[in-house]
Amino acid sequence: MKIEQALAGVKLIFLDTAPVIYYIERHPTFFPLVRPIFESLSDRDFRAVSSPITLAECSIVPYRQGLWLFITWYANRGLLSSNHCY
Repeated sequence: MKIEQALAGVKLIFLDTAPVIYYIERHPTFFPLVRPIFESLSDRDFRAVSSPITLAECSIVPYRQGLWLFITWYANRGLLSSNHCY
């Protein structure tokens, strides 16, 4: 079963840290698997929920690299924009 089929009819999904990081970093193995999820979010097919812990964990590398703009953007808008809540 493809991810698109598994997501059919889904209205709300929880995103843990790993898929978010795979998407942000375009992980060579896992990006193709998580991309349809984020594309569906962009198309507003369903909404996503993640925890504040995910926000913190996704901020570790940008924090260490001094990428404050990324951290601010992710915290305020995120990859998931209006279809995402904490």
